[in-house]
Amino acid sequence: MKVLMVSFTSLLQKLYRKKCEEIGKYVNLEVLIPTYWQELWSGKKRLISTAEVQNYQIHRGKVFFAGNLHLAVFYTSLIGLLKKNQPEIIDFENEVFNLGSLQIIQYCKLFSPRSKIIWRASQNVVKNYPFPFSWLENYVLTKAAFILARTPAARKVLINKGYA
Repeated sequence: MKVLMVSFTSLLQKLYRKKCEEIGKYVNLEVLIPTYWQELWSGKKRLISTAEVQNYQIHRGKVFFAGNLHLAVFYTSLIGLLKKNQPEIIDFENEVFNLGSLQIIQYCKLFSPRSKIIWRASQNVVKNYPFPFSWLENYVLTKAAFILARTPAARKVLINKGYA
């Protein structure tokens, strides 16, 4: 099975790298990360380490709005990985109301239409977002193959927002 994990910040944490190592034991796992992530609070650019990668392959892509999870989108690497690999599953580490979620849906339609996208939701408080984020959230909730809620509170938010 081919799996593409797309993440802006998760691999900054060692725990997520360990998760990738474990998943990579059982599937063909490739991971797309930004060339850097710029912390909004400090302005510092953080590079995600690719040292000691086992059982999976990391690809770097350039990102518009690196540092802003609501607006961040890849402008290099994503299309090529989708075309070349045709992953069965795309594990997208992002909230459903972010612009990157729309990008993943649209790019999959065009370049890897058989891919199923899985989101990971952490939002644990019901929020009503302004347009266009409210529209993005509703659109993704209707298109998602699966959303993994990280907590019971995040699950309640998804249900409240209409995700079945």
